[in-house]
Amino acid sequence: MNSKRGRAAVAAGVALATAGIVGGITLASAGPERPASPQGEVRATIALGVAQSAHANQDGNTEAVTSSEVVLTTQQAALDLFAPGDTVPDGSAPSYLVQVQGSFVGYTVKHSSTEPLMTGRVMWFVARADTGLITDWGMGQQPVALGTLGEVSTLPLEPAA
Repeated sequence: MNSKRGRAAVAAGVALATAGIVGGITLASAGPERPASPQGEVRATIALGVAQSAHANQDGNTEAVTSSEVVLTTQQAALDLFAPGDTVPDGSAPSYLVQVQGSFVGYTVKHSSTEPLMTGRVMWFVARADTGLITDWGMGQQPVALGTLGEVSTLPLEPAA
């Protein structure tokens, strides 16, 4: 799969506490239970970060992305799905993998002036389950099967202004 991944400083930059989240599913060694779909402030932080980045990289000839799919997993399992071979020091951290489909151009991806901009039909974002801050992201041509990681739900996105 042709995918590029970048460490993100994409998220809203707001430190949030998620104490009080109950219910949902538990990952092995994930610590406290987390809902299969992000809730409350974590949901808002993820949706904002994803919407801003998707908008910043969106092909100008398409409509704004307004929804995405999300699944609770670990950071490493998410990377294994869209960026095989990439590793992180603590890949067992509970994370949400968000997949957005559309028409994208890698405007925010670092590249040399001699390289063409990367394009893709899908973007992926990995966000910490405890804060919602985006840790990794990638772009590619084909969506990945999020259902292989767990229960998939829809994450509405507000169009970025």
